[in-house]
Amino acid sequence: MKERLEYAAVWLAIKGLGLMPRSMARRLAAALTPFLYGCLPKLQKTAEINLCIAFPDWSDARRKSVIRRMLRNLGWMAAEFAHFPKYTKQNIEQIVVLDGQASAAGRVCFI
Repeated sequence: MKERLEYAAVWLAIKGLGLMPRSMARRLAAALTPFLYGCLPKLQKTAEINLCIAFPDWSDARRKSVIRRMLRNLGWMAAEFAHFPKYTKQNIEQIVVLDGQASAAGRVCFI
């Protein structure tokens, strides 16, 4: 039952992000992921232990900074995932630029 509730909550969140404009969805998701992370102390401990094992010479401040940026990126990815159904051959080049390729508008896009 717990898994079904979790699935429903994530499904609703992804659908909600998909209804928002992309920039707003990215900002909201990036703001929500640290809150959700804070609600999961077991996950927090796992992240801290893994970074301690992988990078024993790093300071606690550096590990916390990496976790903060990882959470921001995770939020961004959730927002992008929510917008996948809207992407077509006609509009995908406005969002994604292949590494080493220039966009049609000449601007750097997120990859």
